Amino acid sequence: MIDQLEREILVRGVDDVIQLAEMVSVAHFEVGIDFGEDMFNAIAGCISSMVRNGLAEVGGLEPDGPTLQFVAWPGGADEVVRRVLTEWKLLGRDPNLSEVSWLSLTEKGRKAAETFLDP
Repeated sequence: MIDQLEREILVRGVDDVIQLAEMVSVAHFEVGIDFGEDMFNAIAGCISSMVRNGLAEVGGLEPDGPTLQFVAWPGGADEVVRRVLTEWKLLGRDPNLSEVSWLSLTEKGRKAAETFLDP
């Protein structure tokens, strides 16, 4: 079952990778989740669900010639979530653009997102 936050992230991720900062913004301003522990839990749950269900991968951007290329982090959902939360909490604040991690939809994730898009 896809919840409201996952749905929003799927739709936004159809054409581009999603930064952690954007996920936090969507969770707060679109879904109404408070900052702090509720936000950590919501983002962790969203990432975990999407990775476990094969809808997305989480990683970073690395130079690939004149552009940046998404590179998925190794490990399962638990390891990825733990890394995101650890790096986020080390910031001591909510992430700014391009900090901590990026989320990229898989082909399965793109197909799931298409069911939520207007024709």
